[in-house]
Amino acid sequence: MGTIYTTSHVQDGAGNESTCSTRWTVTDTVAPWIELVGPEEITLDAGSEFVDPGAMAHDLCMYAPGGSANITATGTVNTQVPGTYTLTYAVTDPSGNSAVPRTRTEKVLPTPWDT
Repeated sequence: MGTIYTTSHVQDGAGNESTCSTRWTVTDTVAPWIELVGPEEITLDAGSEFVDPGAMAHDLCMYAPGGSANITATGTVNTQVPGTYTLTYAVTDPSGNSAVPRTRTEKVLPTPWDT
C-alpha cells in the first residue's frame, strides 16, 4: 500500500523521444475473510478436553494463504458444565478493513450419570 511512481521512456525510429511519469496510489479496500479450521459445530461429552482448532485469515493484500494474522477469538467453553457455547473469531487487516466474524458452536453433552 502506498504511492508508487513509474516512468516510461520511448524513442521512435526517427530518434524522437518522449518520457512520461505516472504516480499510482495503491489502497486496500477489501476486507479479509476468516476460514474456520475444522467444523462449525463440535459436540463433546462433559468432562472431555476441548482444544480449539482455531481459524485462519485470508487477505488479498496482506496475508499469504493459510496465514493466521492477528485473529482474536472471544468466548469460553466449560467442558465441566453441559450446555451450548459459542466462540467468535474476528480480524482486521492493517488498512482497517474488518472481516465478517465467524462463529463456532460447541455443544457439551451431559454424561449418563448427570441425568
